[in-house]
Amino acid sequence: MEIDGFLRIEHKYNLYHLDVDGVQPWMYYRFKFWNYQICKDLLSLSNTLQKKSKLHRLGKQLKSALRIILNSNIRQAHKADIIFYAHPRRIKTDSYYECIYTDCLLDRYPQSIVFEEPFQNQHLTPIKASHIYYTDLFQIRAALYSRIQRHLKTPKYQRIYTQIQKAFEEPLKEIGFTYGVPVSCDKTCADLTEIVLEIRILRKELKKVFEKIQPRLIVEVVYYNKRCMILNELAKEKGIPTIELQHGTMHAAHAAYQFPDGCGVISQFPDYVFVFSEYWKKCAHLPIADERIKVTGYPYFERQLNQYRKDSCETNGVKNIIFVSQGTIGGELSCLASELCDLLDETKYHIIYKLHPGEYVGWRDRNTNLLKRNIEVIDSLEHNIYEFFSMCSIQVGVYSTAIYEGLGFGLTTYIYDIGHADTLAELCQQGYAVYVRNAEELYAHIIADETNPKDCGNAFWKMNALENICEEIEHLLIEGTDNENTDSDSRQRRI
Repeated sequence: MEIDGFLRIEHKYNLYHLDVDGVQPWMYYRFKFWNYQICKDLLSLSNTLQKKSKLHRLGKQLKSALRIILNSNIRQAHKADIIFYAHPRRIKTDSYYECIYTDCLLDRYPQSIVFEEPFQNQHLTPIKASHIYYTDLFQIRAALYSRIQRHLKTPKYQRIYTQIQKAFEEPLKEIGFTYGVPVSCDKTCADLTEIVLEIRILRKELKKVFEKIQPRLIVEVVYYNKRCMILNELAKEKGIPTIELQHGTMHAAHAAYQFPDGCGVISQFPDYVFVFSEYWKKCAHLPIADERIKVTGYPYFERQLNQYRKDSCETNGVKNIIFVSQGTIGGELSCLASELCDLLDETKYHIIYKLHPGEYVGWRDRNTNLLKRNIEVIDSLEHNIYEFFSMCSIQVGVYSTAIYEGLGFGLTTYIYDIGHADTLAELCQQGYAVYVRNAEELYAHIIADETNPKDCGNAFWKMNALENICEEIEHLLIEGTDNENTDSDSRQRRI
């Protein structure tokens, strides 16, 4: 779905900088709003998650709250040069769970600490990082406070709600009209009010820890996480540089990486973005200068590519086909896999269905169509997707980052034309992949024994990634030290 109209309206009403009670709530909400209100039907987001009873959810929340109280340690954080904000969805590597974006940097920078939030109400252990601090306590305190205020409709809540309603009513109507979708002004304003209340608590708590740590640099993954955005605000106030490491695809309809020209400085956005290759740099329209978008590569992918070299894509003469799933389109993709399974000769083809980690829980109840003899479902962090890339000759997906990784392994690639598959149009136009609309069309391509007409080479991944990233980090640390010395000299001269 084209995002230009959305960006135009945001810019027209200056939503990025609209301040309510000391908070700019739209920046904390726009990604969720775009996906769950404007693109909801396109992505089938309402149907992707397994529905749980209220009793089940309450039990999970109470269990999570008890764990947080017992294990919270963020207030114990000590002084460090770098804060790494890790991705909580860790991957099993040997006997440890690894943040595949930041862990490779920890040995290079021992004077650093790691922040992490929970993934599916838990922190995966054991890990190698020794100085890790969990943000859970701050999150639950802020969430409880804001939700209680919303539930009770306190005077503070009503005051902020009135301000937000006055400021956002017109732009919300215009967005709804532009995209022809129903936008609930009441719900959106209530959500934004809750965000203001939540951010105020989170910022207060994180500021105390931030001042205790006194970092020289922040390296984060998924900047549009609320905690990362607050850290970016705090860092800008202190003149401390912030870096986001690319963690997934960037495309023309990814709201987090699309901004209009002239939007000004976005306080919640990182100062630098390190991308996988020149290709990704062209996919994003960011509110920072072009020279601050650094092409560095992806160390983890490079390591896996070197480790899992392709030997044979067949097992006893049977070709392996991998389906790369995601929560947003898992229901429809599983149907395609099931229908293709019925068409294929199981003596010649075998289907491997790789669930996204967010789909692991409850998939047998949710996707009964995958319970077939010739479909092998991967539903555990014990398994590495790159192992399966090395075993397969064909991949099928919609718009996952893993599609590009599979191309790096030389897989013939088919894109199921649903959801946000339009974001891979350029990939297909350039000859790296082929769109398919149904199982019959996919089957016809497969039995024709096609191969990718174009080798992607290093189009999506710059090599020597770890050294590239470290070189840029060193430059920023040295530059920061020079600035500190200059400031010190200036202060002495003034005295």
